Amino acid sequence: MKLSEEFYLLKEVFNPDSECIDLPGSSTTILNLDFSCPLGIYDTTTGLPGFPSREDGAILENRNFKYPVFVPQKNRKYSSFIILLHGLNERSWFKHLAWARYLCENTGKPVIMFPISFHMNRSHPAWTDRNELALGLKERQLQYADLKESSFINLTLSNRLTEVPQRFFLSGYQSALDLIALLKDINSGKHILFEKNSHFDVFAYSIGVFLAECMMIANPSNIFDNSRFVFFAGGALFQEMNGISKYIMDSEAFRRVYHYHMKEMDEDIRKNPSMRNVLKDNRMGKAFRSMVAIDRLRNFREKALKKYRNRVLCLPLAGDKVIPAEPSVELLSATACSKKFIRIMDFKFPAIHENPFPLNLKEYTSRIDEAFLRVFSLSADFLR
Repeated sequence: MKLSEEFYLLKEVFNPDSECIDLPGSSTTILNLDFSCPLGIYDTTTGLPGFPSREDGAILENRNFKYPVFVPQKNRKYSSFIILLHGLNERSWFKHLAWARYLCENTGKPVIMFPISFHMNRSHPAWTDRNELALGLKERQLQYADLKESSFINLTLSNRLTEVPQRFFLSGYQSALDLIALLKDINSGKHILFEKNSHFDVFAYSIGVFLAECMMIANPSNIFDNSRFVFFAGGALFQEMNGISKYIMDSEAFRRVYHYHMKEMDEDIRKNPSMRNVLKDNRMGKAFRSMVAIDRLRNFREKALKKYRNRVLCLPLAGDKVIPAEPSVELLSATACSKKFIRIMDFKFPAIHENPFPLNLKEYTSRIDEAFLRVFSLSADFLR
């Protein structure tokens, strides 16, 4: 499979509103399935009172949405599958379509592409309105004199995280609840594609790795006891990350988020009963806190991750400025990965975290195709 060909083919045929997309010349099909959140954490009735930014609970797109599934063949049920988790501030599945197809066709397993809360098609339509963004970008640049990496792409996330830095955790927490609900439905035999008690593995990229690590540490109902994981361009603690990027968030948003989680979170837990409920008195929150800084709940974190020894393949990206390779290797080599399952991906072209396979650089097409095959052949072999 050549990424340089697959990307454009899949971008052309993919429609997130179509129930079924048959790929030309292949038995592989993309199904877009409906999902409704069983619990909204901002709800006044079923959720937790006192959360910051309760208006987030009114965003219906985040509560009811579709998620794509690559299926090797239609009209049958499967006993195993892969979950693919994406990166921070992504609004389109285009980059990941070829990734999912390769994993699907080279493992023989369906690949569920599950959107993180308020990302992809789970975001409010106004957040991508060009006219609104043009006005908002100018206002934000005037408001913060030394603003760096401010852009149309990261404006909405930057505004939302600057206003309420707790959203970084709360969005991930909602995503974890949603994934657990989906997995429990599959496990009980309620899903149309899967047999009861189906086995699943995870391919995670970027912030999706961080989400996966938090869920692994929490391991609700021992749901990950038999799963394997591939971590691509991720794995480090929060304190090692640098989210300042025109594709992710601007400098003010990152400063606010970093300062809250490193300096203010413990005080917020003491003062806000709802944040205490989810960050201290909840195993998922405790897992998140353990992934923020090296000395926070270190024994708890390391003991939990060591249970996954030799079930994690770590593929950090050399030269990664957002989630550096070295801290990812340091954390995982001490816990979940032996050396043979850590491969630093050092590409021979100008790759960046946000775009590890930059197809716009036509002069590197063959090298990019080779790098794509290297990453995903290793991943498919590990998850097969």
